[in-house]
Amino acid sequence: MVNPRRKGYYFEDRVRKKLEKLGYVVLRQGKSKFPDLNAAKDKKMFYIECKNRERIPKNPVKLLSPEEIHEKLRQAVA
Repeated sequence: MVNPRRKGYYFEDRVRKKLEKLGYVVLRQGKSKFPDLNAAKDKKMFYIECKNRERIPKNPVKLLSPEEIHEKLRQAVA
């Protein structure tokens, strides 16, 4: 059986590579912290939380409100 953390890492790496091919600069957070990836393009910053799936969906984006992002970050540092 595949280790869930390793499976998650490989999925995050696939997402990172796909974003880089689309012209984003991507940094991986590591150690299961929120967000998994930080991506920047055209003076905009994106915070990406990856959920492990067998494939990357066609519409994988869920936009969070500033309040939701603030709460996730607060929980991550608590």
